[in-house]
Amino acid sequence: MVPPQGGASKPSPSRHSQGPKVIFGSVDLDILNKGEKQQGNDNDPPEEQENRANNPKVTSSTCRPVAKERPRIELPGDKIDSRIEFIKDHAIIGKFIGFWPTERALNGWIAAKWKPKGDVTLQLGPKGFFTAIFFCLEDKYRILGGGPYFFNSARLYIRDWMPRFNPDKEDLTWAPVWIILYSLPDEYWEEDCLMGIGNGVGQYIRVAEETKTRKYISYARICVFIRLNEALPELVTLAHRDEE
Repeated sequence: MVPPQGGASKPSPSRHSQGPKVIFGSVDLDILNKGEKQQGNDNDPPEEQENRANNPKVTSSTCRPVAKERPRIELPGDKIDSRIEFIKDHAIIGKFIGFWPTERALNGWIAAKWKPKGDVTLQLGPKGFFTAIFFCLEDKYRILGGGPYFFNSARLYIRDWMPRFNPDKEDLTWAPVWIILYSLPDEYWEEDCLMGIGNGVGQYIRVAEETKTRKYISYARICVFIRLNEALPELVTLAHRDEE
C-alpha cells in the first residue's frame, strides 16, 4: 500500500508493540538508567553523593550490584588437614617436559614402566602436570628412588606432592636428584647429618629407605633438589669440630 504524499506511514499496531518494556540482557532498561544516574558527579548535592556511596551501582557490564567487601569463607579445617596429610604421604607430582600425554596414554605408561603393586589414582592438572596418588607407599618410594624416566624422548619431572601447588610458579630448572655418598663414616649416617650434607649441595628432601635401615653400608643415598643448569661437586668435605 502506497502512503499518501506529504506524510509518513505509521506502523500498524500489533501484539508485539503492546508487550512489556524492552529488556537489555536480563535487566530492565529503567534499572540500568537508574544505575547510570547513580554514578553522578562531584557537583551533585552532598545527600546524593552519600546515597551513591551507600548504594552500589548497577552497570550494563555486570547486570548485578558490585559488593564492596570480599566474603571470607571458613573451610572445615580438620577434614582438609587430614586430606592434605594423606595426599602428602601418598602422592607425587609429575610432568613430561615438552610432551602432554593423554590420560589413557599416561595410565598405560604408568602400568608398563612403574608396574605398581597397588592402585594408583591419576589426576590431570594444568600445563601438563599430573598427580599420581599411590595406595601402596612402597610404590611411591620405589618410584621416587628410581629413574630417570622418559616417555619416548620426553623426560619426566617428578617431585613430592605439596599443598597449594601452583604450576605457574614451578621452576623446572630445579629437579630432585639422588646423590650417592661413598665411604661415609658410620657416625655420620644419622638423618640430621645427612640433611646437613644435602642442604650443603642443594635442598634436602629425604634419605633412601635402605640408608635409613643401613641395609647397604658401602654408600648412603640422599635426595636433594638441585639446579639442572649448575655443575655438581664431585667431592664434599665434612667437618666435625677440628676434624675434616
